[in-house]
Amino acid sequence: RRRRKRRRRRMYNAFMSEDSKRHQQSAVPQLFLLDRDGVINVDVGPPGVLSLDQLELLPGSAAAVRCLNDAGCCVVVVTNQTSIGKGLLNQQQLDGIHDKLCELLFLEAGAKIDRILVATGGTRVKPSPDMLLEALQFKSFLAS
Repeated sequence: RRRRKRRRRRMYNAFMSEDSKRHQQSAVPQLFLLDRDGVINVDVGPPGVLSLDQLELLPGSAAAVRCLNDAGCCVVVVTNQTSIGKGLLNQQQLDGIHDKLCELLFLEAGAKIDRILVATGGTRVKPSPDMLLEALQFKSFLAS
């Protein structure tokens, strides 16, 4: 009788473990949109990060992105960078900042960003849905 009880308990635990894994996998969205300043890196205030030495990851942000990677999620950064439109930064400098951001994330936790979408001004800036729609089309989450 004890053996049967232990066996049933093991079967139940195995079933619950598998059921829990299936539920967790189905509950995780496939696409995560993250802001940059104040979410991944320290928000230095206006006008934002203008040089590589101002770029510093927030504690735990690299590990959080890595968790999303491990769950099979597509991680897209959406960020307003009006400093380009104001002439405080050029596209090459911004690309360098984003390359450094990706490098820091990888070095700290093996994390990776799938894409970075930038609004430099105009009607595309958040909270406009334009970057959301572009992110959805990135990995065919939304049909064209």
